[in-house]
Amino acid sequence: MRKIKLAVDYGSICGGCDVAFIDAGEKLIELANAAEIVFWPAVVDGKEEDLRKTREIDIGIFFGAIRTERHKEALEQLREKSRILVAFGTCACYGGIPGLANSVESRVLLKKGYVATKSTDNPDGKLPGFEEFKEAALRLPRLRSLVSPICDFVDVDIWVPGCPPPVESVNKLIDVVKDLQEDQVPPKGLFIAEGRSLCDFCEREKPEVLRIKRFRRVHEGEIKRDECFLKQGIICLGPVTRGGCGARCIDANMPCRGCFGPVPNVEDQGTRFLSAVASALMAEEEREVGEEELRKLIDELPDPLGLFYMYSLAASIINRRYLDLEGD
Repeated sequence: MRKIKLAVDYGSICGGCDVAFIDAGEKLIELANAAEIVFWPAVVDGKEEDLRKTREIDIGIFFGAIRTERHKEALEQLREKSRILVAFGTCACYGGIPGLANSVESRVLLKKGYVATKSTDNPDGKLPGFEEFKEAALRLPRLRSLVSPICDFVDVDIWVPGCPPPVESVNKLIDVVKDLQEDQVPPKGLFIAEGRSLCDFCEREKPEVLRIKRFRRVHEGEIKRDECFLKQGIICLGPVTRGGCGARCIDANMPCRGCFGPVPNVEDQGTRFLSAVASALMAEEEREVGEEELRKLIDELPDPLGLFYMYSLAASIINRRYLDLEGD
């Protein structure tokens, strides 16, 4: 039985997706037996030239969001060569945490990191990604104006959300590779995740009618382990987030932050959640409380953009309004 040709390439990543595969343990032996790794910088000693010379790949896996022109080129090459392309991890699927950079101009971010910090010695104020370094042979890739999920540029066959995806998702993806050996092709658009919200898998007691009297953060008092986070006034994105993560955060008595992305048929995770929370805020008591008091309650929310769009800002409606696929 022939081995499946597999390649992994990267966009803007933290390295957690590589570690997610390590968590598979002995299951990795099955992957090694089923696949010939053509390119995977964290696993095998290969060069980009090796990938360019490879004509066809059975399954290509992409980690990370698209931040630079180099990321975009790597993605398009992997798509062109791959029979099946996998968006692995929340950054590839939705832009992930790097996508929060879309709330600020790239030049502002770079000035903060390369000029304004006290530990930086950069008297000329040079910013990587905008100007070529003529005194060095190194050529830094140009930054795009926005961080993007990979589906903004290429067609995706399999989606594996999670930050990082849990070991159960990795195991299922390895099974897909093994099935390919027997010419069993997965259905187009396969999501290695649940089609229902995380709330459907949460064992906490849920109220029949949700009423939120005030918002509080996780460090502000005791968190009841058997009661819905939202009922306790703690922001939890479980109602608008796909299940399939094993409720790891919930079991650790921490609220969901939405890393598995929106439930099916929800275009914008943050907007849907904001609408749900607004309707629950002082439900049935709005007139007695008054508009001014409601506004004060809303102002208690710390960093609403970071809360509602921690993982999905790059894929949100608000970003797509200004999307520039050419990356000026």
